[in-house]
Amino acid sequence: VQFFRTSSDPTAPHRIDLKTSTFDVKEVTDASVELSEAQKSILAYFHDKTEGKRLVCRSDLKPNEMVKYLPNVALYDIEYDDRGEVSDVICRLFGTVLAGFYGEFTGLSVHSEIVKNASPDLQYRLLLQVNAAVNYRNAVTSVATASFGCIAGMRIFTLTIPMATNDSDIDKIFMYIEVETKK
Repeated sequence: VQFFRTSSDPTAPHRIDLKTSTFDVKEVTDASVELSEAQKSILAYFHDKTEGKRLVCRSDLKPNEMVKYLPNVALYDIEYDDRGEVSDVICRLFGTVLAGFYGEFTGLSVHSEIVKNASPDLQYRLLLQVNAAVNYRNAVTSVATASFGCIAGMRIFTLTIPMATNDSDIDKIFMYIEVETKK
């Protein structure tokens, strides 16, 4: 996947400055992965729905049972290319906290100009997390640290859960995203 910077040269490849930005994605496999209380609650919620025996499906998600988390939730549809690789991610729901931070993404492709302009490495992080969840066929967690505009030392904690309508083909992604800024 090629990622581009939105600048005077729209074809210039985007490079993440590793001196000021870090990004780490890990499979959620055991207690060694650090999770927030909200992330633990969400994982427990879906474990109760699936009894740990299958992938989460969209019908497992009952919004009235997750009201306090919804402002930080994003749901995405996944599109695959002819090789079976993730080619696009379309936002179907973007919580109010997320929309207030990034802008509204509901209905948008990860490749849209609005998403590209929201944050320099957002496309990269989103596609990396989706691909990790699809490849592991399991939840992944990530922490991104960066400066964003006038906000220095921001950290973004994301829990990404793959969803499969038929328990086989992952076609959706559930994300819970928490943003922490230094005061």
